[in-house]
Amino acid sequence: MTLSTQFETFGWMMVAGAIIGMNLDVYHRLLHSSITKLKRSFLDIFFWVVQAAVVFYMLLLVNHGEIRIYFLLAIALGAYMYRKTFRRVFTNTLEVIIRFVISVCRVFKWFFQFVFLIPLKTVLKLFYRSGMIGLTTFRTILLTTSRFFLAPVFRILKRSTRKVLARFPNLEFQLFNLREKFKIIIRTFWPRKRKGDE
Repeated sequence: MTLSTQFETFGWMMVAGAIIGMNLDVYHRLLHSSITKLKRSFLDIFFWVVQAAVVFYMLLLVNHGEIRIYFLLAIALGAYMYRKTFRRVFTNTLEVIIRFVISVCRVFKWFFQFVFLIPLKTVLKLFYRSGMIGLTTFRTILLTTSRFFLAPVFRILKRSTRKVLARFPNLEFQLFNLREKFKIIIRTFWPRKRKGDE
């Protein structure tokens, strides 16, 4: 590796250190404070693996992936220079961008709710109410119709029952005894459970 290539690589490693510093600020800003320690540890490992991959890719582009000890010093120097010079401007710009994105998302959310969600809920409520009104009307018509058509049938059955009971005076008493015997049989084979036995 020639001297010019080494100087070029040193400069690119300083740029890589500044990029790592910016990525670290973005990572800390976007990382939620309520996240668990285990998830944070996995995210930290993933972050530094990605940064190492970016640095190695830059080395591949500059000097075909040759690594020197002083390249690490260049990375640290680039991160230090970023923190001392450009960090405040970058973090302020980052806050403005994040607030702008949040505002845009709120506007889209408001637009979606008032243009799509609220009209859809209103239409569904109207369909539900009209359906309930239709069911109530249908039930009323059905009950009225059934009463109109079934009333003569019930009258005929009532008259027939009276005639049968008049011809057989003991039939009602026998039916009552049969019902009582049936109850006794059911209680014998399927006794009721008491609360204390449960």
